[in-house]
Amino acid sequence: MRVAFFVGAFPMTTETFVVNAAKKVLDAGHELDIYAVDPMFKQTSEVQGTVAEYGMTDRAYSPNVPQGAGKVWGLAAAFGKVLHARGPAALNLLTRPSPDGARTMARAIFDASALQGRAEYDVIHVHFATLAGRVLQLRRAGLLSGKVLVHFRGGDISSYVRAQGEDVYDAVFREADGFVANCAHFRDKAIGLGAPADRIGILPSGLDRSRFSFKERHLPAEGPVKLIAVGRLVPKKGLKDAIGAMPLIEAKSGTELTLIGDGPLRDELEAQAASLGVADRVHFLGAKSLDEVSRALMDSHIFLGPSVTAPDGNQDAPINTLKEAMATGLPVVATRHGGIPELVEDGLSGFLVPEHDPEALAAAVTRLIRQAERWPEMGQRGAWKVAKDYDLEKTGEHMLNIYASLASEEGIPL
Repeated sequence: MRVAFFVGAFPMTTETFVVNAAKKVLDAGHELDIYAVDPMFKQTSEVQGTVAEYGMTDRAYSPNVPQGAGKVWGLAAAFGKVLHARGPAALNLLTRPSPDGARTMARAIFDASALQGRAEYDVIHVHFATLAGRVLQLRRAGLLSGKVLVHFRGGDISSYVRAQGEDVYDAVFREADGFVANCAHFRDKAIGLGAPADRIGILPSGLDRSRFSFKERHLPAEGPVKLIAVGRLVPKKGLKDAIGAMPLIEAKSGTELTLIGDGPLRDELEAQAASLGVADRVHFLGAKSLDEVSRALMDSHIFLGPSVTAPDGNQDAPINTLKEAMATGLPVVATRHGGIPELVEDGLSGFLVPEHDPEALAAAVTRLIRQAERWPEMGQRGAWKVAKDYDLEKTGEHMLNIYASLASEEGIPL
């Protein structure tokens, strides 16, 4: 089977799910091309081990998209490259209008300049729905062929819809061959916007559990209870609430909070910790490798996942960092937000609290500390849930089954 991925940038340290999906395709013996069509947003400082091992960067292709005043000349150069490679067929990029407007037509020209060979695939997996209009424009122009599978992951079905309007995917829903969402919450949102209910399934982001060892957690005999949160320092991760909860948590030997991740809110969050008098108990470690994250999780007692709906409407699915924590046996406190309740079972693997409520977050952590005898049971339940529903091998097989069904015109396994 010939498969193409369309992503923004590649590789991205925050998008290991793309790497995991690529690994599964290659392990199954299929051919794979990766089109990273928005490379200016690349946010990785190192190449992940799996990317290097599989030579994935050699399979990744990006257009040259200049910024500022050079963009018009860059567009002309990109069209010239497509014209040289495809001949008169390139004119279809100009003569076949896009339902999504002139900007999509222009971006499709840049995207076309990155296409390899005849660009004929069995399945074209669009990993972010925001790119689907451009992919479909390439197919309308006859420069790309294959069944188009559109994946809804989070921002593309929340903040993007709020910004662009609820009709933003109307043409995509008409023309794409199949759809998946990474949780039921986003599947239902897509159906509400017009996605065909008989052609949209659920394909979660899988976790490579071999990277995360399990360990029972117990209340420390001495020293503080160690809380940990992992994620980008951006509004929707709710880390302002996590810091706000710190002075309110009741624990005999105190608590410490470790934050792994970086982002635009770091200075603000550090200032908040100082203003609340907890700067000595909140540790900012910055971005870390997966192995470093795993070690930090193993050294912690409780995981916090306080995601919130961001001001722009952005929401989270069942986030990978929660899966990682639960796989190691950590009891968790998280929010009733987006797809998180599909992962964290309230009262079984941890506690769920409302969004934007540091008092409720603190109360749940305090309750968990007072019920420390339940930590092993909660950890076991969380690890079982991750193994049952989010194991990378299972989700990868499901993905390949979807590809096969779509390529053979059997539809999407629901």
